[in-house]
Amino acid sequence: MRWFGGEFARAESAEADLRVGGKYRITMRGKDGEISQVSGVYREIVTNARLVFTWAWQSTPERESLVTITIRPDGEGTLLQILHEQFFNEEARDGHDRGWTGSTGKLEHLPGTEAALKQQGLLGKSKDFLQGAMDSITGKELPRLVEEFTRDMVVVAEGLSEDQQSLQSSLRVQGEEQDKLANRQREMEKKLAELAKKVDALGSAAERRQKGQSGLARILRQATWLAAIIGASWVITTLINALVR
Repeated sequence: MRWFGGEFARAESAEADLRVGGKYRITMRGKDGEISQVSGVYREIVTNARLVFTWAWQSTPERESLVTITIRPDGEGTLLQILHEQFFNEEARDGHDRGWTGSTGKLEHLPGTEAALKQQGLLGKSKDFLQGAMDSITGKELPRLVEEFTRDMVVVAEGLSEDQQSLQSSLRVQGEEQDKLANRQREMEKKLAELAKKVDALGSAAERRQKGQSGLARILRQATWLAAIIGASWVITTLINALVR
């Protein structure tokens, strides 16, 4: 059962009564330490060919599904097919699909399988390569390797120096541009202040002109009334003198 449990869990223990009508129970532990159990009943058993059983989690025993596993020879190996059906909903189906995919992925790397043998061969070649590298370093190749390393480091250092000079030049140009922009901003602020003063002066002059025009109009109105009064007085005086005569 080392392959069972998918990517996010591993089988802790398994109990099985392998006969039609017999029951099984598998206990798994997740990466977070949570324990879960799945159990069911064997419905069909065909030696080295087919296994059919029900599937239900301890937390949701009412959601029973059905698993069918078939195996058959395939060249020098064996073809394994897993059919899991009758899910409660699509979410359960997708979750079990990820679980079975992870489990079969583990199965490929069990000792004795082709993938495991290939992996062991690759590890062996890697160890041989590393050992050869260590032998060359500790032997006559050491001076040459040191010389090559030193030469490469000099090239890297020269490149870093050029990059640093380029960066400093770029920063200097950027600083000059920022100073120019600051001077332009100060000039614009000065011109805006002068323009604001001129606007205030024009506003004050217009206000004084309006006040002067209002005073003149008032004087003219008063002169008109005075002339009218004088004229009326003259008319009255003339009428009185005429009557007296």
